[in-house]
Amino acid sequence: MLKRIFPYKPPEMAVDHIIIGGGVVGLAVAQKLSQRFPTRSTYLIERHQRAGEETSSRNSEVIHAGIYYPQNSLKTQLCVRGRKLLYERCKTHNIDHKKTGKLVIGTSASQYAYLRKLHAHTQLPEVSVPTQLISADQALDYEPDLSKSVTAALYSPETSIIDSHGLDGSVKFGPDVEHLPESDAIDYWKEHLKPSEKNLPKVIEAVQKYLPGVNPDGFSPDQAGLRVKRNPPSSNQFSDFEIVHDTENTPGMISCYGIESPGLTACMAIAEEIERRLTNDVWGAGQSLYRHLRNWYRVGLRDGWAQLNEWVDVKAGRLAGTDKFGNRYYENLEEEMPEVPWRQRWVRYAQEAPLENASQVPSEWHAWLHHTRLNAPHEDEVVKKITAQTQHWRPAETHVENLTGTRGAFTTYNTTAPKLYPWQPKVAQRQ
Repeated sequence: MLKRIFPYKPPEMAVDHIIIGGGVVGLAVAQKLSQRFPTRSTYLIERHQRAGEETSSRNSEVIHAGIYYPQNSLKTQLCVRGRKLLYERCKTHNIDHKKTGKLVIGTSASQYAYLRKLHAHTQLPEVSVPTQLISADQALDYEPDLSKSVTAALYSPETSIIDSHGLDGSVKFGPDVEHLPESDAIDYWKEHLKPSEKNLPKVIEAVQKYLPGVNPDGFSPDQAGLRVKRNPPSSNQFSDFEIVHDTENTPGMISCYGIESPGLTACMAIAEEIERRLTNDVWGAGQSLYRHLRNWYRVGLRDGWAQLNEWVDVKAGRLAGTDKFGNRYYENLEEEMPEVPWRQRWVRYAQEAPLENASQVPSEWHAWLHHTRLNAPHEDEVVKKITAQTQHWRPAETHVENLTGTRGAFTTYNTTAPKLYPWQPKVAQRQ
């Protein structure tokens, strides 16, 4: 039904990589892919006139150490790795930043127990973030304006502020998070993204618990923005980063969900992860044998063996395109992918065996498979012109696949005796 309402429309142009969203993550991914694949095209799409106009420009400008997140979470892995990459980037490109360190303050026995637990968490091998439990006197040495009620603190030396010249001697507190309810109104969130003074009394009260000398007259709202959350605040569930890549159904699409704090710190590590998945699972530069062994471990020996027989070999390559029947076409032409030196182009049929045969392939894809054409049909200007103007090259829309698995040939019954008879040797006893 939907295919009749929205028929297939050939694309006007073909690109290798499209990144949607020009925030810090999108920019990091675009740079990583353009460096990793210099011969491929990479486009970044952003709806605003400038990059970083939404979530990325509404952050606390902190390079996080990664001390709060569960040990095996993506947030921990990508935050720790991204912090190292971000420090290298700041040093290489002279980006203003300052490694100020961070104090997590405790003012009671229960909070001290929490600090000890947090310190033990940072020492786990999967986290491995340097922290130090310090006394109240040591904390006051770091920040003399702290409240005298402080009993202990956890010091994190790897925490920094980035673009520190923007602070201009000021101090930032927060951010405070407010859950936005669902609404049917278009762009309803615009009304909620205006800085408001309604929560200032609560903010001042919270800050003065550990900085009693702060003048409340100097407080003013700074900025408001969206922070994506996979779970509502009432669920009390940890919201991890999620990088979704369905290699079977949508092999060329990678989606990033829930990229909130520490997204700025982790952006370059996220770009590394996306580049790794594209390299191994889409462009096929990874080790195919390793991927099959990994698949056996995931699905079991029986299903893994069945899939291996279906796939014929351990070939891997770039997804060149998909025809109207769902058949997917791959190629392996580059020197960086030497796994299948005798099979550079192939098709993976949408129909299951035993219906897999070349009669299901449209004519323009036949030409591509046999290297008659260099580019795939949707990338080939000559093919697009011919299919649009003449019938010399039959377009894909007129192709009817033959699901019988035959050439449609038939044999008629004929009573005419053949003129030539093949010699049939006869066995006879020797006289």
